Amino acid sequence: VSSKPHIKDKIVENYKVGWGYKTIFKALWVSWIFVQAIVLKWKDYDTTGLLRVRRASIRKAAKRHMVNLEDLQRSTTQLGKSVNREAIRSAVHKTGL
Repeated sequence: VSSKPHIKDKIVENYKVGWGYKTIFKALWVSWIFVQAIVLKWKDYDTTGLLRVRRASIRKAAKRHMVNLEDLQRSTTQLGKSVNREAIRSAVHKTGL
């Protein structure tokens, strides 16, 4: 099973238009469990990408009380993946910081 970003995005796109897990996994030739995992990850975290970057941003925000979104976004780029401000804001908010 390929976990390339375009497959994950295609799963979410199909789910958004109303396709069920069974229809998606048959159409994209991926396992049912993979489809379920991607949809649940998207529902919980609003992303299909790596959560490593998100966790690093939250740790940085927790260490520094006066960190701004630009600093957090810059640090995600240094980790090799750029994350938009709204995704960072949402992740930090969900942790209660």
